[in-house]
Amino acid sequence: MKVDRVAFLSQLEIMEPALDKSSDKTIAWLQFWFEGKYAHAYDGGLCIRVPLETEFVGGVPGATLIKLLKGAVGKETTLELKDDTLLVVNGRSRVNLKPVLGVGGQAFRPPQDTTVEASLTLTEDFLDAARRLLEMQTSLEPMRVEHRGVSLFDKAGATAMYVTDSRRLTQITIPEPLPPALNRVVLPFALVRQLVRRCGPGSELVVLKDRLEVRGTGVTLSTNWLDNSAIMDLPAFADNIAAGANSFFDPPDGLGATLKRAELLMSPKEQQENACVNLKISDHSMEVKGAFTKGDLEDNLALGEAAPGEISVSARFLSHGLGETETMAFTPNAVVCRGQKEYLYVVAAK
Repeated sequence: MKVDRVAFLSQLEIMEPALDKSSDKTIAWLQFWFEGKYAHAYDGGLCIRVPLETEFVGGVPGATLIKLLKGAVGKETTLELKDDTLLVVNGRSRVNLKPVLGVGGQAFRPPQDTTVEASLTLTEDFLDAARRLLEMQTSLEPMRVEHRGVSLFDKAGATAMYVTDSRRLTQITIPEPLPPALNRVVLPFALVRQLVRRCGPGSELVVLKDRLEVRGTGVTLSTNWLDNSAIMDLPAFADNIAAGANSFFDPPDGLGATLKRAELLMSPKEQQENACVNLKISDHSMEVKGAFTKGDLEDNLALGEAAPGEISVSARFLSHGLGETETMAFTPNAVVCRGQKEYLYVVAAK
């Protein structure tokens, strides 16, 4: 069969993020699996499936096929299955690839049970919140299930979305109801990254018996369920922290720049360990101090009305959430930041 090389390659590139890239290689997870009318890739967690008609079925080494098509220059590519070998012809170049025959066996095959238990139509507000939360993606080792993705909760009839690593917590609430079957569900980061990249408003987030699917235009994303039986009550946790805040105040001008300077003075090890600065509020000023390998920092920033207080927090973590912050407050154990669209960002004290 002859295919348009660029169009065929573009479909493969949509599936490429679901090729396994770990050191513990599983052959089935390295393949593009061609089904006849569709094709998919599956890395053991995320499956990406696209419409793609072929005259053959089987698993083909994904990374190798992409490199062959990227390295070609012609408009058309010929793909022909002979016995257990896929012949790939680009102009005068002829390469034989040995696929794992048959869609099934070790390979992921989309389950036959497609009974929908619940669905949510994704809006621009949902997608925007997901994008913002990806920017706040946690970097610490994911020790708990809620650390591994974006957690969804029903909060008084609205949808509250969270990312956390136990040192930081970000909450964005959108005024849309959440189906009960999606309450306390964790969307893995791998799924969310592709969701915001490939799916627009009107796409469906679907709850099936054994998996979640996102059905967009020209692409279906699937992911295994994460065990959410032990997920902590993040709305209650966030509300309890915010309730302990003293009066909120406007962040002083220059605080972001000061935190960036603190990071410049840190050694790589201090950056990795999220070294802290000390923030002290008194007499309409915020004093920011830090002692680091490359030098010491001391800034006094003018401040409006704010209750006296003092706390030590990670300079990098606080800087990370400051961009959307309109007001902030200290608690005995954290800095709490608030912004538009029910944005809440919490950084734990040292």
